Amino acid sequence: MVDAANYAKDLELMKEKEAKAAEEASKVKEDKSKDWTPEEIKNLTKGLTKFPVGTVNRWRAIADFVASKS
Repeated sequence: MVDAANYAKDLELMKEKEAKAAEEASKVKEDKSKDWTPEEIKNLTKGLTKFPVGTVNRWRAIADFVASKS
């Protein structure tokens, strides 16, 4: 049997997670629309070298390395 109080809490947590995900997606969309700075291009180049093909989650690691782009 589902406890109504726990269900309400779970529903509220889901709504909060969805709102946070939407906010983060909006930030990513804004970042993608901006031109790359010379510093970001330099960091991308370094990231490509630091995380070669075959690296697990390579693009996530490179995005984290560049930091200002995803």
